[in-house]
Amino acid sequence: TVYHTEKNNPVTTVTYFDKFGNIEKTYHQIYEDSTKIVISRYEMLSNINTYSPENNLTRSVATILFGYYETTDTIYITNYIYEEGNRLSKQINEKKSNVGAPDSIIYQYNAAAQLTQKITYLPKMKKEVASKIDTTSYRYDMNSQLIEEYSTLSNTRYTYQFTQ
Repeated sequence: TVYHTEKNNPVTTVTYFDKFGNIEKTYHQIYEDSTKIVISRYEMLSNINTYSPENNLTRSVATILFGYYETTDTIYITNYIYEEGNRLSKQINEKKSNVGAPDSIIYQYNAAAQLTQKITYLPKMKKEVASKIDTTSYRYDMNSQLIEEYSTLSNTRYTYQFTQ
């Protein structure tokens, strides 16, 4: 459980995680002002996570509740697909509240089972083909340590050095 209160904005956030470290519930209590006397809004984001017998996250259904007495609304459903060796190979987002949120993410690995590319796609519109929006590439040294990460979307390259 993580409890966080922002200093500048009158918001209190409490996050609960399941036994695998994935977010289970997030509560936001949003106040009118810093006195925290008048309640402005309450939000609860709930993730119902489903796991395989190998304890791999296979599905996450996120719902949000605004206010204290409103009904919940599903904001996204994410399915996770694994390949041999329990490596995550694909993430598919069925429903999204955010326009422009990725539709799917493909994960590619090398022979040593190291993540080499993460390819993100936007949803296709009607008869269009889904468009690729980002490819993040990963490089490793001879000791299997990540030494470089590059994103085509942000044109950002991170390099890592290890001292012994």
